[in-house]
Amino acid sequence: MIKNSITINLGNSNLYFKDSAIKASLLAVNNFKNTVDVLDYMYKLGWSLVGTNNYGDIRFFYFKKEFDKSEFAIDSN
Repeated sequence: MIKNSITINLGNSNLYFKDSAIKASLLAVNNFKNTVDVLDYMYKLGWSLVGTNNYGDIRFFYFKKEFDKSEFAIDSN
């Protein structure tokens, strides 16, 4: 039996959204059970699918969205 698991990688750990609701909405992806729901959800949030990659049984989806620099806080630690 194949187990579906969906996780999101937010990238740079020193980069934070000033509005914590953005991160919370992205982390909600971890609760989805299928790819179609993830793709639909990310599209509704304004993200664009820019590519996919397969590594064995794992499929990676790459999304992008443009933000203004003022929407981020940078941790200098």
